[in-house]
Amino acid sequence: MRPVLIALALLLALPAPALAQDDRPSTGKLVATGAVTAVPTYWLGVVMHEGMHAMVAKACGAEILQFEVLPGRYGPQRHFYFGYVRYRGRLSLGQQTLFLLAPKLNDLVWLGGYAALVGLDATPSDHYAQVILAVLATGFWIDFTKDLLQFWHPTDVDVALERNGARSFVGRLPWRLLHIGISAAAAIALVEGWRSAFARDSTAGASAVLVPLVGARF
Repeated sequence: MRPVLIALALLLALPAPALAQDDRPSTGKLVATGAVTAVPTYWLGVVMHEGMHAMVAKACGAEILQFEVLPGRYGPQRHFYFGYVRYRGRLSLGQQTLFLLAPKLNDLVWLGGYAALVGLDATPSDHYAQVILAVLATGFWIDFTKDLLQFWHPTDVDVALERNGARSFVGRLPWRLLHIGISAAAAIALVEGWRSAFARDSTAGASAVLVPLVGARF
């Protein structure tokens, strides 16, 4: 995980032109920055997602047999995955649950930090940096939320709920509603972050709306 964090720090440290606080680059330049940033941040997101699985399994004493960060068909059923981790070892129910949900918890940490920055108007004044941060946060939001829309094979969340006794629709409903609620709250921070990145006046604040949200959700 250390190389990933170093890469993120270097990405955020990329120099950008100095701008007046009430001015910003053209929309085309900001869109291009977001598009270019999306490519490496997608890969970093996959590495972090699978890395969290692998770190938990390793910490619980398991042996990592397979670590994939490229899209492909993996596992006994040859399902399509964007990344894949396979381990060998006996994990307790609690350890299995942590293994399955570790990427989601990691997503929450990053999304909570981004929501706090947006809610407190603490994002960088530079619009390029704001776009890069928004792209990163959007990637974490997609990773956290995508299980709600995946129906072609069981997700990590589905497996974790089933192994903990929530096998029926009714049994899973409270957890699904919680998942939806957190996703919606994080989406508000994302919308405000993107709006600020493209706003002419970078001082337009969202703290009045988001500070209570940050305190309540994250």
